[in-house]
Amino acid sequence: MFAIAYRMLGSAADAEDVVQDAYIRYLAVPEAEVESPKALLGTIVTRLCLNLLGSARHRRETYVGSWLPEPTWSEADALDASSPLARWQSVSVAFLVVLEQLSPLERAVFVLHELFDYDYAEIARVVERTPAACRQLGSRAREHLERQRPRSPPTPEAHRELVARFARCVGSGDLRGLVDLLALRDRKDAAIRVVITLESDGGVVRAIRAMANPDKLRWLNASRDR
Repeated sequence: MFAIAYRMLGSAADAEDVVQDAYIRYLAVPEAEVESPKALLGTIVTRLCLNLLGSARHRRETYVGSWLPEPTWSEADALDASSPLARWQSVSVAFLVVLEQLSPLERAVFVLHELFDYDYAEIARVVERTPAACRQLGSRAREHLERQRPRSPPTPEAHRELVARFARCVGSGDLRGLVDLLALRDRKDAAIRVVITLESDGGVVRAIRAMANPDKLRWLNASRDR
């Protein structure tokens, strides 16, 4: 339930609230009326998420800056590398940001079908649409996500090595090495936008200063390639 809700909402806190609400509603249903716990729980969770997404979109429209999903741990998925969920790296921030561009219904259909193997007949009952409509929603969602996918997705090992190299460059102040790692259209126009300094005292950081005034960074940019 949490896995569905988190991928629908992009918020671990909201997902936990939805799961608790869904479980309370599930327990209120007479046992004799429950044909499939999975189907009923999936329906309750998805509908609660769809309701919440309406208000969530309004909150994000007034959010200062780019809205990003809450990060969470992915080890609990314990999925085989060949599964759709692992292929799409569906708990990565990049993936959830792309999911955010879908309509709530497209997102629900994609998450249930592509990531959790619900068939379109099951999904139709959940979102109260026809199977044909759900198939069309899923097709639009897949086309959109395919356009956003990296052209050469890295293996998990290559991604970890890239992160390690990035951390080494940042930690050592290797600006040239850092620029080489960035996907820039023109590496020569990769201007320094901000300089962050840490002031330490007795092994602790006592001040963090960020300088983004272009006038203060003009000399640094001009002298960088000398």
